Order: sequence, then structure tokens, then C-alpha cells
Amino acid sequence: MSRLLVTTVAFVMVLAACSKGATTEAKTAAKDVGSAVATAASDVATRAADLTTSTPVTLRNIAYNPQRLTVKIGRLVKWTNRDGFPHTVTSDNNSFDSGDLGTDKSYSFRFTQVGTYTYHCQIHGKARMSGTIFVTG
Repeated sequence: MSRLLVTTVAFVMVLAACSKGATTEAKTAAKDVGSAVATAASDVATRAADLTTSTPVTLRNIAYNPQRLTVKIGRLVKWTNRDGFPHTVTSDNNSFDSGDLGTDKSYSFRFTQVGTYTYHCQIHGKARMSGTIFVTG
């Protein structure tokens, strides 16, 4: 990105040196480049924040809350057990498994592929305690 910025600024400076009339155009072009760089930096910061923060799911009263959740690809989901007894977070397709989670313990998983992920608690069974994560692009 910085190589593009340097090349663009150099080009703008050459244009400015070529004619007096080009000065206004050069200033406008430089302003546009600065705006584009600021936008790109903001996009990078947003993506970095998405990768470092997580979407919470609470395990309470023998249920996942929320039971259904939609997240973007690459998002980290964090399940935390708030019941006084253990649970698991086990995908139906075996792509993730928390093992036993005691009270106040957490498990996180990053979803790297678009799709629908159903999961359940192995201790309490699919019929009693299950959830779904919808991962979009």
C-alpha cells in the first residue's frame, strides 16, 4: 500500500511541476489519494478488530443463548458456561468440540468456512440442548 502511495504522490508532483494550471488538479489528486489511504486504513482496522473480538454465547439453564447465531466468516465465537454443572459444545459434524466445560469456563472457535454448523451438549443430548451457527461470507 505504501509503495502505491509513494508512486501516486510522485506522479502528482510531476504533474504539478509541468504547468501552473495543473496545480489545482495536483492538489485535488493528492487530497483524493489521502482520502483513499485513510479509507483503506480504516478497513484494515475493522478487519483486525473482527479477528480479535469474539461473539458471545452463554450456556445457562441447560440452553445455549442465543440458540441461533449468524456470524461472518473468520469470526470467533466464545461459549461460556454459567450453569452450576458441566456442558460441552460439540459440533454435529465433528469440526469442533470443547470437551467438558465446568462452571465459568469458556471455549472459543473461529469459523473459517461459510456454512451452517449445528452443535449440541454431549452431556444433555441433542434433543435437550442444541444450537446453530450460520456463517456468511
